[in-house]
Amino acid sequence: MPPPRWPLGLTAAASVVTAASTFGPWLHSGRTVRNSYGVARALDRLDVAHGLVGSAVGGLWSFVPLLAALVVLGAVVRRPLAVAAGGVALGLGVAVFAAGVLASPFPPGWGAYLGIVGSTVTFAAALHGVGLRWRSRTPDPR
Repeated sequence: MPPPRWPLGLTAAASVVTAASTFGPWLHSGRTVRNSYGVARALDRLDVAHGLVGSAVGGLWSFVPLLAALVVLGAVVRRPLAVAAGGVALGLGVAVFAAGVLASPFPPGWGAYLGIVGSTVTFAAALHGVGLRWRSRTPDPR
């Protein structure tokens, strides 16, 4: 029996929500409201994260919408492993960044909360899709 297709759709939809959340307000600092890209830019300017982490956040964060679009494209052309890989990377990356924002002493915006929820669903749906695919390839012991 072929694996169901709903994990592809759920991963794609959740990745769109996750990418959209990055444009919402993530952090309130004084009178300034920053989206996730503003937070990443501020971290880079203030040199808060050093070394590999700082380079990854500053350089790769701008590719979040592109990665979400690739996940959707993978779902449209039915490439479950590409969807799973992109969904896991997107979900994990946004969840870690959003958790860092939520743990900061500054009041978070709704974008950070939506980011953590969307990225968790993206990550879980991607992993569930891989598990269903793996199970469908395993021979039946009967």
